[in-house]
Amino acid sequence: MSPVLTRPATWPRWARFSVIALAVVCVLGATAVVGYRVLRPAESAVEARGPYPDRPAAEPVRYGELTSAPLIVDGRLRVFADARRVWADTSLTSRTEATPFWSIRRWPAEVAGVVAVEGSYEGVALVIVKFSDGVVLAVIPKTGRIAWQDQARASEGETFDGRRTGGATVWRPVGIFTARSNTDGGAVLVVAGGDEVIAYNPWTGKRRWEFTFPEHPGCHDTDWTSETTYIVKDSCAAPATLQIFDVASGTLMNTWIPPGASAGPADAANWYVEPMSCARGHSECGLLKATGGKSVITPKQDYAGVKGTSGGVWRVNSDGAVTPEKWVSGNRTYLQAGLLIENAGDTSGVIWAYDRASGHPEWHSKAGFRLVAVGTIGVYAIDDNLNLVVLHPASGVELSRTDLKKVPDERWVPGLVHVAGRFVAVERLTGGPPEEPDDRYFLGSTPVVLAGV
Repeated sequence: MSPVLTRPATWPRWARFSVIALAVVCVLGATAVVGYRVLRPAESAVEARGPYPDRPAAEPVRYGELTSAPLIVDGRLRVFADARRVWADTSLTSRTEATPFWSIRRWPAEVAGVVAVEGSYEGVALVIVKFSDGVVLAVIPKTGRIAWQDQARASEGETFDGRRTGGATVWRPVGIFTARSNTDGGAVLVVAGGDEVIAYNPWTGKRRWEFTFPEHPGCHDTDWTSETTYIVKDSCAAPATLQIFDVASGTLMNTWIPPGASAGPADAANWYVEPMSCARGHSECGLLKATGGKSVITPKQDYAGVKGTSGGVWRVNSDGAVTPEKWVSGNRTYLQAGLLIENAGDTSGVIWAYDRASGHPEWHSKAGFRLVAVGTIGVYAIDDNLNLVVLHPASGVELSRTDLKKVPDERWVPGLVHVAGRFVAVERLTGGPPEEPDDRYFLGSTPVVLAGV
């Protein structure tokens, strides 16, 4: 039988070449169409499936293990993030991750940071996401719908840095912060990147103020908020300078340099600073730790006689003034009401609470505690046996104890910790250095443990 398609032997050479060229063009065109459909910028959103869940009551139990780090929102939802997607699931106390309640995906942009705004002033809650292309989305947790969207700047090289769990992206994001107005108590969202800062009313998306740093481009990526201020370090000034802005108006209130900071040369003029006593991530931080040098040693190293300085602790007040907290060592120090609460600066693992005004010790715990958070509900610590212990912030009396282990001989090292009222999530690490790949740095395929207190 003859082939269905044959090339007549009498076709001229030009006709044969024309047919071949046409075939090549058709193949390339089809490939381009498929490639565009696959690689084009895309957004997709799946709105909430089912009713908004009730707030469950927490109990001092180990609920389960999760693959991803949950940002607990409104006491009802667990919000997760990976490089391209943000999603929520229910129920809050489920021992594993469930089918998404809602989800939002963007491509090729990556999720750079996630925060939640909650409170009794203007609304219930919002989830706000910043992407690597500067897009800011506000998501209504109850429905998964977009409340508003805006375009900000992103810093050069800004990408998803949450690793396997997404923990750093949802629990300690950079370039997106929350705070409160010092005048009316209203929530303020601050988005920073690419030497630009924008403050929003998070409920409406309206910009409250914005500005761009005119000097030293690329030198303003160390920043955070206190309860009522936005704080940023100009790391290229000589010496480097901390600038403190009123979060409600954007007014520059103060500039600050720690004692001993060098005016040059350039490699010596940038000094060490880190926020401390933060309500969540790098937002609403009550204290800062700084030194005039480029680095600090830990209080334990200082106790052991290692040469160097462990730095000092300061408070940024609502008027922008920076005042020293001379009674503490800066070893995971928290400010709670009139108390300064921190781990001892030695190897004992004792938690101490000092009167902020006098430095008088008010109470101390037993040995063997790692302090992980302090709030109005209590002082949260993990002991040497991997129990989550909550102490009364005013007296140090033990309020609850939750075993974070699934089996008695389980051993791991606590990583990042997220506290939302009576719910706590903890990354479980193997104890290796952060440079290790995720499958060796995190413990197993479900490295996040969720518990109640």
